[in-house]
Amino acid sequence: MTMSAQPQGGDGAEPLAERLARLERENADLRRRLGAAEARGSHESDRAIAAEESFAALHRVNADQAGQSETLRANGEQLRLLADAIPLFVAFVDLEQRYGLVNRAYEAFFGRPREAIQGRTVRQVLGDALYEQRRPHIERALRGEAVRYEAPMVAADGSVRETEIEYSPRRDASGRVDGFYAVVADVTERRRAERTLRQSEARLRLSIDAGRMAIWEVDIAQDRLTVTPELNRLLGFPEDATPTVEDVRARYAPGERERLRRTFMQTVEAGQRYGEIELRYLWPDGSTRWLMMRAEIVPGPDGEPKRVLGVLMDVTERKRGEERQHLLLHEIAHRVKNTLATVLALATLTARTTTDVASYRDKLIDRVQGMAKTHDILTANNWEGASLRDVIANEVELYDDESHRRVTIEGPVVDLSPRAAVAVGMMAHELTTNAAKYGSLSTSTGRLDVRWSIDETGAVPRVELAWTERGGPAVVRPTASGFGSTLIQRGLARELEAEVAFVYAPEGLVFSLSMPLPPREAGLGLDPWSPRTRG
Repeated sequence: MTMSAQPQGGDGAEPLAERLARLERENADLRRRLGAAEARGSHESDRAIAAEESFAALHRVNADQAGQSETLRANGEQLRLLADAIPLFVAFVDLEQRYGLVNRAYEAFFGRPREAIQGRTVRQVLGDALYEQRRPHIERALRGEAVRYEAPMVAADGSVRETEIEYSPRRDASGRVDGFYAVVADVTERRRAERTLRQSEARLRLSIDAGRMAIWEVDIAQDRLTVTPELNRLLGFPEDATPTVEDVRARYAPGERERLRRTFMQTVEAGQRYGEIELRYLWPDGSTRWLMMRAEIVPGPDGEPKRVLGVLMDVTERKRGEERQHLLLHEIAHRVKNTLATVLALATLTARTTTDVASYRDKLIDRVQGMAKTHDILTANNWEGASLRDVIANEVELYDDESHRRVTIEGPVVDLSPRAAVAVGMMAHELTTNAAKYGSLSTSTGRLDVRWSIDETGAVPRVELAWTERGGPAVVRPTASGFGSTLIQRGLARELEAEVAFVYAPEGLVFSLSMPLPPREAGLGLDPWSPRTRG
């Protein structure tokens, strides 16, 4: 930044340093003329005519001297008033580095009257330490260089001020440097404002980056877009690209360009200046982004829209969250209906296999509690699903004997969706209840093996599960289907799209389940079985 102090005046006013130098040259010229006049007046001729001429000349010189002295005094006063009128610190330093002219702002800054500064050297006024810092600049100015630099200065009140300092050499009539003018500007407040602005801009940029926002502007008449790196990043362009308005519009999702145009026209017709809209935007990779556009319509002198400026924000995550929430509400409603339907089915089937109210109540409570245990697993997983092992273990591990290892559960990791987990949980509950009452878990020597694998030989991979009981009472094939087998064969098999089979071997019941592994439907972004196999 170039600092040129100018006096208060009209256009074309000469810089302060030049004006001070000009006034000083005029004063020097007046002094030389006065000295010449005095020299001419000191010589007299013996001749009368010479005496008369000398007398006349002396008279003219005296009159000229009086006028020049008045001009000199007036110029000096004008110089002082000019220097005092400006808010900058102004001083003149001669070849001996002594202060000559010192203005009011200068003496106020140092807290000393100008009489205590004028005639003293720079070292005496500034002190040794500060003078040594300034000396290289002073010496350059006295060699005839224009010097400009920034440095801190301590004011009379002890505060440290940031200053811009300029030294302008002054030359006499012969062109030799006879000193320099020092013009000092206190820029503390300006620097503080600049730092505050930079910090504010930095905070704004951080906010824009963190909020995935960009500022944009469109010149309506020229249909021209003002591009920034932030805007390019948000729109999927390289940071140094210069896309046109049409380049951006070409990436709007189908129907969005017309919707934006209608919104703009409605805003203008309503006499409003501000508008907001959310648009679907297609990125180069084919993904869809949601952008929220907030804009201000700026009219021209004729009142017609001239510019549109505003903020663009990527709200894709929020929109996805809203979509997930919408799906969640529907999923919750669906689950509640399914759960009520399952409880109703349990109640109906239980009633068919019991003859008294007490037995019906106990069995129904037991089966509903079995469902609740599976729901506990799903709740712990935020209802995103449950592993097949956890669902099975939740039912059978209560009957395990750590010392004899009565229960074995083995198989690769298979994750089930909430719907599939509930179905498998009910199946495991009925099999476990039957084993505890009549099968291998009803004796201390009985054993239960639950093992599964994944068969990928067919077009559709399948989970193959075997429930094998050993060491319990001798098994006799039932003459009629009980509640558990009916629920599994008619209800849960259909729910899981599975194939089930019961083998009533004398040494123990063997139950097999084969269900498809691929996903069948979507819910909360998950597949019904959501199977994943891990090592």
